[in-house]
Amino acid sequence: MTLLSAILTACTATFLVFHLLDHSSHLTSSIWAPVVVFAGFIAAESVVFHVEFRREALTLTLAEAPLALCLILLDPVIGIALRLVADLIVSLVLVRPKWYKLVFNVSMHLFSLALAYVIAGVAVRSFEWGEVALLGLIVTLLLVAFVDLTLVILAIAMFEGGFLGKLRHEVVGALPQQLMTAVTGTIVAALVVQWPALSIAVLVPIAGVWNVLRVQGRTSQQLRDLEDLNRISSSVARSLHRSDIADVAVAEVSRLLRADRVTLRLFATEAGSPEVTRATGALFSRCPHTPDDPVWAPLLDESARLVPAHTVVGGRAGGDDPEQVIVAPIRDDQGSVGVMLVGARVGVTHSFDESDARRAGAIADRLGLALRNAVLHEQIEREAWRDQLTGLPNRTRLERLLEDRLARTRRGSLAVLTIGLDRFRDINSTLGHSVGDRVLCELAQRLRLAAAVDEVVARVSGDEFAVTVRVDCEGDALLVARGLQELLHAPFDIEGFAVSVNTSVGVVLGVGSTADPAQLLRRADMAMQWAKANHSGVQLFRDEMDRSSPERLSMLAELRTALEQQQFEVFFQPKLDLAIGSIVGVEALVRWNHPVRGIVAPGEFVELAENTGLITVLTEQVLRRTVAAVRLLHDLGFRLEASVNLSTIDLLDDTIVVRADRILAEAGVAPSFVTFEITETSLLVDSARTISTVEALHRLGCKLSIDDFGTGFSSLSYLRTLPAAELKIDRSFVANLLLDERDEVIVRSTIDLGHNLGMRVVAEGVEDAGIIDRLRTLGCDAAQGYGLSRPLPLDRLLVWLNSCSFPVARVQAGEERPVEREQVRAGVVRSIRSVG
Repeated sequence: MTLLSAILTACTATFLVFHLLDHSSHLTSSIWAPVVVFAGFIAAESVVFHVEFRREALTLTLAEAPLALCLILLDPVIGIALRLVADLIVSLVLVRPKWYKLVFNVSMHLFSLALAYVIAGVAVRSFEWGEVALLGLIVTLLLVAFVDLTLVILAIAMFEGGFLGKLRHEVVGALPQQLMTAVTGTIVAALVVQWPALSIAVLVPIAGVWNVLRVQGRTSQQLRDLEDLNRISSSVARSLHRSDIADVAVAEVSRLLRADRVTLRLFATEAGSPEVTRATGALFSRCPHTPDDPVWAPLLDESARLVPAHTVVGGRAGGDDPEQVIVAPIRDDQGSVGVMLVGARVGVTHSFDESDARRAGAIADRLGLALRNAVLHEQIEREAWRDQLTGLPNRTRLERLLEDRLARTRRGSLAVLTIGLDRFRDINSTLGHSVGDRVLCELAQRLRLAAAVDEVVARVSGDEFAVTVRVDCEGDALLVARGLQELLHAPFDIEGFAVSVNTSVGVVLGVGSTADPAQLLRRADMAMQWAKANHSGVQLFRDEMDRSSPERLSMLAELRTALEQQQFEVFFQPKLDLAIGSIVGVEALVRWNHPVRGIVAPGEFVELAENTGLITVLTEQVLRRTVAAVRLLHDLGFRLEASVNLSTIDLLDDTIVVRADRILAEAGVAPSFVTFEITETSLLVDSARTISTVEALHRLGCKLSIDDFGTGFSSLSYLRTLPAAELKIDRSFVANLLLDERDEVIVRSTIDLGHNLGMRVVAEGVEDAGIIDRLRTLGCDAAQGYGLSRPLPLDRLLVWLNSCSFPVARVQAGEERPVEREQVRAGVVRSIRSVG
């Protein structure tokens, strides 16, 4: 804009230079002519009428009249000098624009006047005074007006762009107004020149026309204001939240009142809605936070009004006359709900007036009604989406929030943690439901404080909570879960009671917007229930936990049929005694020979059998076939023991000992040849009953083995009391024995621990001869794994025993029970055939 001003000033100066070099003169002999023209310029620029529409302003003025007189009566030097002085007086005293606007406006007016002298020299002074000269004067005024319009649009386009589009739009819209003012200015100039006395009488109809234009403009402005209010009402009515209404209101007020600085503050409500602040431009620093602010209370009790700027920004706005700011209180039927501050007027009229305050007040009234409806909607929404006790989002709200966060997760994953309280019913029944509610509220508060800003904490059911966490991998999610466990385990001091709770946490990971929030929550709940049932504390979801998938439902029906039709087979994996180098036993492993699927691994059906209670039937079938196989091996001269796995459900079954004794007696096999393998986690479920069952099996004469040692959390506490004869090191520690020094330390320590407690130690997962040699060096008693043999069906096991490179333990004389060999052998054969 500064460059454009410089160019216009240079053009004006060039015109003056050429004019001075040309010795022609148009000076009038009357002294009143410069006075009239100067007064006309002052009056035309001072008495204007602005019609505003959105952020545009249409300015009506009669500046063409003094411009026409200037062209007719005054020399260019005098005319340009008078215009310069008039512009400076009006700008500095009345309008007071910014310096760059002042420079541009003055340079543009002087350039236009110089251009008008050039055009008038051809279109007016070339003819005798008459109709043609008047027509030329009208054309001159029109051309100059459109040059001014073009220069203004060019200055705006330097910042906003779109010059041609704006020019085309503005020229078409301004043509009627410019034509009218050009004709009016020409008539006034002609009357003043030809009939000076009559020109005074013409001022009366001109003033009347001017007043009609002002009244029409104000009426049109009022109609536009009503349209704007209706549009704002429609816009905010579509918004159901206070924050959305505030966004719409700030944008509309800034546009309609032509303000670069608008601050809207909505106070916090008793219904729980928080404070909302929205602003365009710099925030007014002294905006109130409550309706009862002692400084603001008088203003909030009145209608919208203009106040000095220093009351809302501090200090003075500058100059002797401080800037005026509109303060518009926002009320509903219950009082003040917010306040709107409007300042920094832009455009031709740089300051607000009472009409602007009334417009702002009307907008505030419409906002009050919309905000009341929004508060009611948010209250209903909060009751529908919030837990009434803790204030946390409920499950429905969590699903929506989870969907949004999944869509915004670009890196890593979003983990969903479901936290369930263990034995929370005991707290309610012992201390009362009021204490139980206090515990839930305390838990919710701890989770809130622990959660990051972008994490969600929700209460999904009575004693279950959910937390969303952004993580990079499963390990990070498990670390967070265990951290929350420790946080919630700290005791609560409630009504003098130190209340402590244990929790179980289920973890599931979702990646990207394709993840289903409802499915993630369901899976996290499955993992939590699994952790609670198995007392594992934290459990990551696995596909096999999904009990409701169509495939699992189909497998459940097939499992029942398979048990009835005895489709299960028992495979045997040999065990090597590392001290003597002989095969001394086998472990029985069940396989499902499915008629369609083929061989089904235990991981796909054992847990399903446990969850449905069918595991007891399956265990009995496996035990019966294993005992029968042991009897057959003894009859063939192989002195081998066999191990059978027992599940948690088996240990809770009161009849397992009686059934085992009956099966052993029917087959004529001594109980010492059967070892029952139990996992350490299975002992955690109703430990009194499970330990009682274990001790009863020990009294029966069977051996007991702790399976998968090192993968649980309770081994050491039970090893002291369990009558176990064997300890099995989990394959996860054995597989990398030769590669990882830490695994070797664990294996060596476990072997020493087992020997110090009087137990044999067996290593699982042996893959090669190098691991066998290393285990023998470490003092391990026995080993099994693919390095010796894969699990084999009974017929292939017999072939392997007769052909393997290891010696096999043989039956010694007098070791059989007093049962007739042929009778027992016949029964064993029938048993094997029936399960084959």
